[in-house]
Amino acid sequence: MFNEDLFYGILGLLFLINISLYLIFKIKSKYKEKIQQKARKQFESFIQEIKQESLTDYIKLHLKYEENLSLFTSKIGGLPYIPKNKEAILDSEGDPMYLLAQINCEELPKNNIYPPKGILQFFIQADDMYGLDEDANLGLGHKVIYYETYDKTLTLEDVKNKYNLTKEKYDGLYDDLPHDRNRPRKITFSLEKQSINCADYKFENYFLKKYNQKFNTQIESIFDLSDEYSDYIYEKFCDYGSQIAGYPFFTQQDIREYDYKDYEILLLQIDEFEDYIHWGSAGIANFFITKKDLENKDFSRVLYNWDCG
Repeated sequence: MFNEDLFYGILGLLFLINISLYLIFKIKSKYKEKIQQKARKQFESFIQEIKQESLTDYIKLHLKYEENLSLFTSKIGGLPYIPKNKEAILDSEGDPMYLLAQINCEELPKNNIYPPKGILQFFIQADDMYGLDEDANLGLGHKVIYYETYDKTLTLEDVKNKYNLTKEKYDGLYDDLPHDRNRPRKITFSLEKQSINCADYKFENYFLKKYNQKFNTQIESIFDLSDEYSDYIYEKFCDYGSQIAGYPFFTQQDIREYDYKDYEILLLQIDEFEDYIHWGSAGIANFFITKKDLENKDFSRVLYNWDCG
């Protein structure tokens, strides 16, 4: 026989149980959310500490088009300064190497990287790898030349007679370049601050040491953290651009990690720029030097690399 009072009593009890469970769930969710928010704030604060602690000076490069660039100014491409008693820099085939960049040291902000005066030039071989030898980044496809003094009486005609890339025998040779050789860009500079970069091979060990000390953990990889946190790390420590000194960037991996750890100083980094410079697809180029070679103004063993995504 159906007992209506019992039925509605049970129904009411089940309703109360469901309400209680829902309230418990909401309370736990809010509590968990508060804990997560607190943890995120602590993590974000930690990230800012690392960024602040790792700050270092670097020189940012700004590129702009100007006609009739001087032989002596800082620039990407164009005509290089070549002393009257010197010839054009040649590659192993006897062809002129291409001027990728020229830095007039006197135009730089005060720094402890470049010599205080003179001209530093970066040449690359004109081929489909832009002079890069992947088996030996100290290869023959690039050269860095330093002139401690320069002759301001040198004329454009003096250089054009030595550095003429339009001769018939060079037809097509200089088509394989990271930028249009007919559109050089003037470089200006500004002194900036930069935090450590996630592309630097030292980054992960540096970050993990600080993280484990801060939060009393023993994680061995950034990917031991949640996807949310690891993505956030690489977002906040991803910094790239054309620069001198500071922390380098790579689209693949830091080539110094295994064989070239002595090459601590970023002598020059050239990033893609609008429709003018392209290193493959979304690439970047770097030149490194050791402290000893820099102190001796010896630029014969500069490390060169470029990579792309």
